[in-house]
Amino acid sequence: MALKATILMSRFQFIFRPFGKGLHTVLGNLEAEVMKVVWAKGEVSVRDVQQRLERRRPIAYTTVMTTLARLARKGLLTRRKADGAYLYAPAVSQDQLANVVADSVIDGLLEGFGKTALSRLLDRLQHEDPQRIEWLARVIAERRRRR
Repeated sequence: MALKATILMSRFQFIFRPFGKGLHTVLGNLEAEVMKVVWAKGEVSVRDVQQRLERRRPIAYTTVMTTLARLARKGLLTRRKADGAYLYAPAVSQDQLANVVADSVIDGLLEGFGKTALSRLLDRLQHEDPQRIEWLARVIAERRRRR
């Protein structure tokens, strides 16, 4: 799936909402819910997803169908036709999506704010948990040794 993640990075465009949590930083509420269902079940039909979401609240079949199609257009799902219905499957794992988003956000911060972004990150790490700075120092030392 590494190649898929690379393709996703070039195709998946998003608006980063820094005050969201997890998937909600780059996907709408329904899109995030649908992705969680697809990741949990693997290959799914529209009906599969609708039934799973309806356990929490009423949702129209057409709403789920539109959301799945949108996620497929974004490159997050694959789609194939079987017996007259579309089946959807994850194009990437949740970890791969997280890596794509993190890389994109970090690239944007470094390009736009460079040293300030790095300095603020270190300040934040130190403030939240001083042990993280020690961990980061060990990671940097290890990477330097590998070169």
